[in-house]
Amino acid sequence: MKKLFHFGDSYGTVKYSDGNKHFCHHISDSIKYEYISAFTYGGASNEIIFRKILEQLHNYKEGDIIFINFSFLSRGCFLNKVTNTIESTNTLYNEIYDKKMFNKYKYSRVLEENEGVLSLVDYYIKNSVDYNFRLFKLINPLFEYLISKKISIFYIFIEESSYTDTLLNYGTNIKFEDGFGNWLIKNNFHNNEDVHYSIGIQPMLADVILRKTDNLNQNCKSKIEITIEDVEYKTINYNLTKYIKKPLRLL
Repeated sequence: MKKLFHFGDSYGTVKYSDGNKHFCHHISDSIKYEYISAFTYGGASNEIIFRKILEQLHNYKEGDIIFINFSFLSRGCFLNKVTNTIESTNTLYNEIYDKKMFNKYKYSRVLEENEGVLSLVDYYIKNSVDYNFRLFKLINPLFEYLISKKISIFYIFIEESSYTDTLLNYGTNIKFEDGFGNWLIKNNFHNNEDVHYSIGIQPMLADVILRKTDNLNQNCKSKIEITIEDVEYKTINYNLTKYIKKPLRLL
């Protein structure tokens, strides 16, 4: 059975209960792929996501699909000298609220042992173009290799920037207006009830992505643009429609 490998940060996760599944899981079910996701977790940076993709290199087979929820462009990594592990700067900076969130009591030893780590956070915030072009220049040849092995790659950026369209030359970029995170917020799909998502929207997201990519067809266009007009609300779980409010322009 062919597999869909899912990588990402917290936008790659949902609360698994009462049949609730992430849209990537719904997609896998629809196209009859095995859903493989041990690689999505809150706070992950794109550098960590890249490492997770590399770690599974020996498991990819012809016909498999890699689907990536890329994280915030200002999120990087640092060496935690206390635990001797590479960690995301998300523990020290919250991208959604644009402020340093570190708890001085909780992270006092981390801050003490990792002198200058907050300056590193400032670097990622102020120099995201430099950091991301260097990072994605490493990701690009990997994607080229995987596609040469007939492994399909689809990805979503949580945020859009003036340069995101130029970061990768391989795979299919599934673009949401103003970036995935802003699109969710603007259209009342980001109520933080199901991790970040509103309850009940996962089937809808799966449906619109499947339709726009021709069921994740390897030969689909390299850039797919999704707007709110592409959404079919009937695909939202009818038992949960009370949680979802249509944007005014669709009423």
